[in-house]
Amino acid sequence: MRLTLVSSILVLPLLATSCRSVDSYQSVPMPNRAVELESTTNMRTYFIRPDAAAWSRFPLRIYNGPTELGSLGPGSYMCWERPAGHLLVRLVQEREAKRSPIEKLYDRQMKPGVYYVVIGIALAEGIPEPTLVSEEEGRALLAISEAAEVR
Repeated sequence: MRLTLVSSILVLPLLATSCRSVDSYQSVPMPNRAVELESTTNMRTYFIRPDAAAWSRFPLRIYNGPTELGSLGPGSYMCWERPAGHLLVRLVQEREAKRSPIEKLYDRQMKPGVYYVVIGIALAEGIPEPTLVSEEEGRALLAISEAAEVR
């Protein structure tokens, strides 16, 4: 019994360290969530990466043109607000060091409003799969996700 307790005390911190999530951050300002939109001509987009075991140790980077908007680990989200219009976002799923990242474009014409984009990862290939979901589903996922740190 004593050996088991000592083993647990020594092993648990190692497990906690190895299970740390991928660093999540956003490079663009987080909009004021107390208001629906900062301008009636804007669109606000929440990019949500659900908590999933597959590909969870690799970051998912989000770009608008050459500008990195942020990086998401599992169970996190970032939010970006800008004038409505054409949205072309590049999703880059990182992989092992010897393998090239996998990219996917999310290309949509967006009217003023609030949007929730859930980014799943195809299990076998690791391809990012963005899906526009309802406000109800988006808010439910935000409630169980962590906001990315603004840097």
